[in-house]
Amino acid sequence: DYTVQVAARLGLAVDVVPFDSVAKMLDALREGRIHLAPLLTRTPERAKDLAFSDPYLEMPYHVIARSDAPMYWDLASLRGKRLALTAQHPLREFLASRYPEIQIIDAAPGDGAMDLVASGGADAAVEAKLYANLRINSDNNGQLRQVARVDEIPAQFHFAASHEAAGLIPLINRALADIPTTERDRLYRRWVAVDVRPGFAWRRWAPLIATGATALLLLAAISVWWMRRLHREVARRGQAEQRLLAVANSLPGLVFQYITTADGKLVQRYFSEAVDDFLGPGLADAPSLFEAVASRTPPAQAVTARPGRAWPDRVSRPCQPQDGTLHW
Repeated sequence: DYTVQVAARLGLAVDVVPFDSVAKMLDALREGRIHLAPLLTRTPERAKDLAFSDPYLEMPYHVIARSDAPMYWDLASLRGKRLALTAQHPLREFLASRYPEIQIIDAAPGDGAMDLVASGGADAAVEAKLYANLRINSDNNGQLRQVARVDEIPAQFHFAASHEAAGLIPLINRALADIPTTERDRLYRRWVAVDVRPGFAWRRWAPLIATGATALLLLAAISVWWMRRLHREVARRGQAEQRLLAVANSLPGLVFQYITTADGKLVQRYFSEAVDDFLGPGLADAPSLFEAVASRTPPAQAVTARPGRAWPDRVSRPCQPQDGTLHW
């Protein structure tokens, strides 16, 4: 598209010569068999033999891996891994010097690097976003995916000319500058802006999903069993409490419990239903059941029967738990 735009502004007729690899196109350009080549990245090695225009398109490089491969977050995460690169890859020297721990695997020109990744011959490849989109979009099996973005160096594309056609470069630069921003944005959206993502890698994640589902089902079964057991335990304790209350209420006299806390505070915990019949009126005015009983007990704790009056006798066996309280 940029070639069409430049040719139209320069009034040139363009004959398109197809090549099946960048290496062959560069050889033809150096030998003068062709005059111009679009969409080339500039490297110090290429700049020795070719003339380059101003960059007219910029996009990020992406790390490409198999859909069932581990996640790579950046170039540093590829240390110790096999990275497929073509001989003419613009980042080859940069990666070899900056990340010597990465094992670089030579790949055939064109899509050779991504083909190696798809076949398992390499762990990852680094390609410009445009080429990655085209390759992944053409892969119906969903074998590849873009896993990380390379932020160190963007991919900048130029027109390259042979030495014989180097005089065209200033004209090409003026033609590129004449392309409106709206047209540049349209071309960018068409070729670069759209992210192509493969479908969900079911084969890779199916065992993990199955394991997780089994664990959740097992946890749910254990939870149901535990809730039922807890419900039965609560029911048994409720029945035992009701039986104990029935026994306490059937005993003659009054059954009660008090607790003396560690700081000396008297806490009323329980008394049976016979409290009103046993103590008679006035319990509500007493500070506690214990004091109500004490106020009606003679010093000698004798039981004397008089008309309309009864003296209760107190019997208690205190116990002291480990928390320091005293239970009566």
